[in-house]
Amino acid sequence: MGLNNYEPFAYRENGQLKGLAHDIVLALKDKVGCEYFETELSARSEAEHINNDRIDMLVLMVKTTEYEKGGVFIPFYETYRQLTVAKKVFNKNRKIEDYINDDKVKFAYMIGNRTVLSKEEEDRLLKSSRLIGTPDPEGAFRLLKEGRVQAVLFSALLASHYVDKMKMADKVEKIRDETQKIPVGIYLSKRRVSAVEREMFARAFDEIKKDGSFVRILSKYMSLDQALYRLNH
Repeated sequence: MGLNNYEPFAYRENGQLKGLAHDIVLALKDKVGCEYFETELSARSEAEHINNDRIDMLVLMVKTTEYEKGGVFIPFYETYRQLTVAKKVFNKNRKIEDYINDDKVKFAYMIGNRTVLSKEEEDRLLKSSRLIGTPDPEGAFRLLKEGRVQAVLFSALLASHYVDKMKMADKVEKIRDETQKIPVGIYLSKRRVSAVEREMFARAFDEIKKDGSFVRILSKYMSLDQALYRLNH
């Protein structure tokens, strides 16, 4: 099972694996009784692993065409993307597209991760030399904190996590974009996982939501309201 190798999905604390994706793996284990071997993967290597039959499952991934050659997507919940922008360039009347089209606003993003930044938006930023890539989300938020960029675009969970971790709440504003729903779930290998097993995992997800495990797990990493939002979407 492949997990994103950054907070809050999968990280090491005194050598022990922790994080939201890891907690979901434990919940799945309780429901289906399988033995799992978890491995942390970088965003750039996940598609290679699932598309070349090197892994059975990717856990808590955003739905993207990059994984569809070798993987089948099983949805778990929906989220939304969130722009985190420096207060000095924030305008309450502006939408996300206005910042993307503003040649004075530089962005940072995670290399290999187009889950919330469309190809058209990426091309627009690259064309105007306003996009800096980092290997992980923390690097992007560090650039924002240092003033080297003025905006970052990530899922709401990642944005909230790193703003809190890096103590940036008084320096930034958040703009929610609920016009583009972001499906989150697991990718199962087309060739290594059978159709019967895929149905088994889909049922396990339903059980995790119904028995309260879903809200309990997500509430460790976000507010109760945010957890309930995902439960109901």
